[in-house]
Amino acid sequence: MARMGVNAVSWLVQRIFGHSWRSYAIGPFFMAALQVPLIYAIAKRLGGRLAGVLGVLLITDLAMVHRSASQVLPDGYAGTYAILAAYLYLRFVEAPEARKQQRLIELSFAVFLGYLGKETFCFFFPGFVLAVWLVRRRPRDVLIFLGVLSLGFLLETACYSLFTDYSSRYAVIHGTHLVENADAEVSTLTFWDLFQRFEEMHSSSKYLMFFALASALWLATLRKEKQLEGRAIALIGVSHIVCITFMIRSLHPLDVWQGFDPRYMEPATPFLGVYAGVLLAQAATELYALLSPKPEVLARFGPGAGPACAAVWSLSLIGVAALATDSYQHHHPVLDGYVRGKEIADLVNRTYDRNLPILERSRRAKVLTAVYDVYLDDRRLAKAGKLPNLDEVAIVHGGSTVLLKDPSAYGRQTLAQLMDAGCYVDLKPGGGRAPGTRDHRASIRIANPGTAQLPDSCDAVLTGAGR
Repeated sequence: MARMGVNAVSWLVQRIFGHSWRSYAIGPFFMAALQVPLIYAIAKRLGGRLAGVLGVLLITDLAMVHRSASQVLPDGYAGTYAILAAYLYLRFVEAPEARKQQRLIELSFAVFLGYLGKETFCFFFPGFVLAVWLVRRRPRDVLIFLGVLSLGFLLETACYSLFTDYSSRYAVIHGTHLVENADAEVSTLTFWDLFQRFEEMHSSSKYLMFFALASALWLATLRKEKQLEGRAIALIGVSHIVCITFMIRSLHPLDVWQGFDPRYMEPATPFLGVYAGVLLAQAATELYALLSPKPEVLARFGPGAGPACAAVWSLSLIGVAALATDSYQHHHPVLDGYVRGKEIADLVNRTYDRNLPILERSRRAKVLTAVYDVYLDDRRLAKAGKLPNLDEVAIVHGGSTVLLKDPSAYGRQTLAQLMDAGCYVDLKPGGGRAPGTRDHRASIRIANPGTAQLPDSCDAVLTGAGR
């Protein structure tokens, strides 16, 4: 409920495309795709067209990008809001004096939208504050920036107080995170323990991050072209990474983000592409100048020889990056998720209509929750015109969570008899773990029956058991 920056996009998608499982990935895909022109525009301003193209290509094959583009997770949304705010920051820098205040207010509003997407977006705040200060070194600019944010916070708090049972967004966080952690043991960490979390990231993301951090250091200190813009963009992205690294485990019991998950780094992903793209483009330009034929040699081939040579050089670099991504696409066809989603939706909706059990052998039932929220048709689930939450309609049976269309049709032994006969859909997380990460792959495995639908004989078992 608290992440309105995600919910508003999801609501808009559902209003346009409906509530079917087919529309689930439209929102995250749109938000991920929106990063592409923004990364290109920022990197191009800092290092030219080649920097923009390389910046986009460098993040295309990252597992975290594929995940955030296919799941409604706040981290990917926060990354889009962050790179949008960074682009608006450059517009603020470039604006004439008469328009600077307007651009600054637009920047502040975009930063507030990012905070609405996820609470940890506040880790970008130090970078944006420093970046705003660098433009004119005027306290007034910083006060305007922080003033718009403060006004947004007050308005948000008023909305929670007026329209919900919570007094503020902090009250939501307190009820869902801090209360759960109140009895947790205090973690004892050394300084070097904080860096072990990078080992949990996927290898490609980890290596890109280290290279991009070195690129950001170069942008902030050594590069002379576009020095202000480069330094500011470096501060914004690095601010999030540094805060995630050193503040993700704060003083107990005010530890909202007590455990680290690799996807917490995802909001900084577009910045990694920008940093690395600009440095690689600069290196490619220098190498091209070193290896390319001399002007007097090119002159022998006519006026078009120079641009043709540059085009071949650029296309060669882009081709290498494209071949790297092709290997992933070969093993993971683009429409695999759609085909699998249709199978899951057909199976669970038909099972629900027949009043047969859909269960997960867990009280937390994260997979069953995903099936309930995404794959089951909400017209089937509505009760008196309202869509209940899973915990309002699910049944806890032993260590399992079970969803039934009409529990009143079940006797004391009906569920046990159906399970003995194999007449149920058993949901399990699918895909295991991706190499080098704690994250589970975004798939759902149907443990049984191994066919498209439960057999017709299950209806007779249910009828007989209910007598």
